[in-house]
Amino acid sequence: MTVTATDPPQRHAGRWQSSAFQNAVALLLRDWGLHDVRPAPRLAARRPLPPSPDDSGDLVGVAGWSLTARSRADLSLSESLDTVTSMAAEAGMPNAAAILARRGRDVPESYVVMTLRQFADVLVQLHDLPGPSVATRVRNS
Repeated sequence: MTVTATDPPQRHAGRWQSSAFQNAVALLLRDWGLHDVRPAPRLAARRPLPPSPDDSGDLVGVAGWSLTARSRADLSLSESLDTVTSMAAEAGMPNAAAILARRGRDVPESYVVMTLRQFADVLVQLHDLPGPSVATRVRNS
């Protein structure tokens, strides 16, 4: 699936790009079977709303996940991950990931950034593995 957008209005190009990217990411995830994913209502309203226990980040509708989706040239991986991790902690979400647009690529080729610990947790859950040993958990805390 190729998701593209038209040229943004010049006045608010940065905000338009992020909003269009968030919509495109939500559309792609819904197309892949995550039917409840949508941009956060507070973004559509352009005013901050308090986070609910089930919704955190730019995209909502994935249980247990805080997701941000950003399309700006000045984003850093570290800053994006710190932001979404902080949002997840505030909302009590166990998982966090930042979805970042890749310049010159379609939406499905975007980056997804998470910590190695989070990635390992996802793999453990996906493959129904026992998880790290007690010694590993203590050493990596």
